[in-house]
Amino acid sequence: MQQFYSKLVRKSYRTLRHPRIRKVNWLNRIVLKLFKRDLWRPCMKTISLGLSLGLFCSMLPVPMQMIFAAILCLVFRANIPISLAACWVSNPLTQIPLWMFQEGIGASIRDTLHLGWLDFISIQGTIPFFEKEVNLANFAVGVGVTSISLAILAFPAVWTFYALVPKRYLQYRANKSSHTADNPDV
Repeated sequence: MQQFYSKLVRKSYRTLRHPRIRKVNWLNRIVLKLFKRDLWRPCMKTISLGLSLGLFCSMLPVPMQMIFAAILCLVFRANIPISLAACWVSNPLTQIPLWMFQEGIGASIRDTLHLGWLDFISIQGTIPFFEKEVNLANFAVGVGVTSISLAILAFPAVWTFYALVPKRYLQYRANKSSHTADNPDV
């Protein structure tokens, strides 16, 4: 899995460094910030933050979620590939069921907590092909709750995964690199 990730990241990294892209001045200014290797290496801190930001952006009903996630990764110094991959949780096939789920969560929270201050955006509508009544206030509450809760749950998930991964592979890689540093013939 790590070899696949490393190969994919190296290919993307080389594509961004292509001479044709580097000749375009306005694009070069944006892409140069993406060249920091810390934003592409998999480590526990950057992956947990990248996954958190990616899941947060994937729950938002905005276009170009991946660009928004990449900008947040540059600001918070998170792992860019993981964040962009996490944005695909809300792909075109899952978008409408996800929105219906968010509206249902928002409705149950508004009914439980009696959030009357959101009545100014309480606009009713129907989803085409599903004939389901939806409310904009319920949807807004559902989007907020799902995006924040998934962003918070990403941290312990990644830290638990790293705790459960066998350390033998990591020790082997460290021993191999120190072996080659001691003996240049290897």
